[in-house]
Amino acid sequence: MTIRRLVEHADEQHHEAMRTMPASRRRFVRNLGLGGAAALGATTVPIAVLGTSALAQTSGSTDVELPPNDAVMVEFALGIELAVAEVYTAALDTGVLEPELAEMIRSFGNHHHEHALSMATLAGRDEETIGLPNVAFLDEFSPRVAAAPTANDLMAVLFDVEQGMAATYAEQLGVFESAAAAGPAGAILPVESQHATAIGSTLGLPATDWMPPFQTTEGAFDPATYAG
Repeated sequence: MTIRRLVEHADEQHHEAMRTMPASRRRFVRNLGLGGAAALGATTVPIAVLGTSALAQTSGSTDVELPPNDAVMVEFALGIELAVAEVYTAALDTGVLEPELAEMIRSFGNHHHEHALSMATLAGRDEETIGLPNVAFLDEFSPRVAAAPTANDLMAVLFDVEQGMAATYAEQLGVFESAAAAGPAGAILPVESQHATAIGSTLGLPATDWMPPFQTTEGAFDPATYAG
């Protein structure tokens, strides 16, 4: 199967999942026909792109008034998403990724920017006033990206990022007070989970690492730790 076809198939599966029900990591793997024990070397890319255009329908309106706690969490998610997008750009700039992996990482970085824009819309802003990336997050992950000597080392850093992002949205969904905030978060969560699935399987990690029975909040990025 060509990389292009893998891209198209992943897009189809993701869009269908977004239209019907939250996509799980297991369903994502099953729909691609990889099986529960898929573990692929870094030179083969099973999943190159997940589309996120369906997120547009979940974006909040500029006239939505969020409860104060929800507004704080939306701003936190926005800053983290912008930071993750920058981390992905830095990963591409290292030059250690083969073209197939670079295609995957470029796509995932674009997704994170779209997620940030979705959160910015919910906060009443747009592309021009989207805000700034979370500095504390960049301070933690940018040096790890720069220090990664191989593609596998670099992908391992990004796997940690995606695992943390999925856990963060799972945690937020447990405390959001409004449907306006929970809706976009609920749409973004499975995308982050599928990113982790794609990267973890590409690294050849044990399936239990990237396809857990259920999404937990373990490893979530804590606003107190990443304040400012």
